[in-house]
Amino acid sequence: MPIAISNDLRIRIVEARAQERQTYEQLAERFGVRRATVDRMLRLARETGSVEPRPHGGGAVRRTNQQEQDLIVELVQARPDATLEELCVALEMRAGLRISRSTMSRELRLLGLTRKKNRWWPGSDAPPMSWRPATPSSRGCSPVTPNA
Repeated sequence: MPIAISNDLRIRIVEARAQERQTYEQLAERFGVRRATVDRMLRLARETGSVEPRPHGGGAVRRTNQQEQDLIVELVQARPDATLEELCVALEMRAGLRISRSTMSRELRLLGLTRKKNRWWPGSDAPPMSWRPATPSSRGCSPVTPNA
């Protein structure tokens, strides 16, 4: 994400355009910004009379309200090893809200919940098996040929 331009630099760009009548390209080169940035700064000054940046436009509205978020916490506490799909189905059954697995994953992250799964059985004490068959050439040995 680009770094925000300081208000001081915004003011200097607008003043330089008004006092010295430099072109947008000259202003961009002089202040080390792109031409489009100069264009946006000058348009903002013309339209609003200020160089203050506009507020952030926001983003997508969160699909769940506080009650549904509390329900998600309750569902995870009741079944901490539930899958995302199971949580989605349970939320739809209890609250009537249908959300996708990715939305459920985002909700869990925003609520600070982890999806640590329980192990179904303990791990084996056996050493790991090789996925390649052992051959004489793989052990650095030459194949043995019978004497005739």
